[in-house]
Amino acid sequence: MSGYEELWTPCDFYCPNCGKLNRGYKDKNGMIKLRCSRCRAVTVRTFMGRRHNRFDIYAPAGEQILCVAEEPGIYNSHE
Repeated sequence: MSGYEELWTPCDFYCPNCGKLNRGYKDKNGMIKLRCSRCRAVTVRTFMGRRHNRFDIYAPAGEQILCVAEEPGIYNSHE
């Protein structure tokens, strides 16, 4: 296929939904896509700028995002 070249670079980072270390793949634009082997959530990380990253998390069909950070006592010690 002439003119068609896409390079996906492997990179490791933690699933923002459950915290498991996974391997995602970065395309030539810097977008990283992965599917978590534990919770099966799909995460798309997009580099918007030097200090701005966007994470889009998609739960599997029929399930919801875990939202661990919203549970009382996890990050807020005063609750």
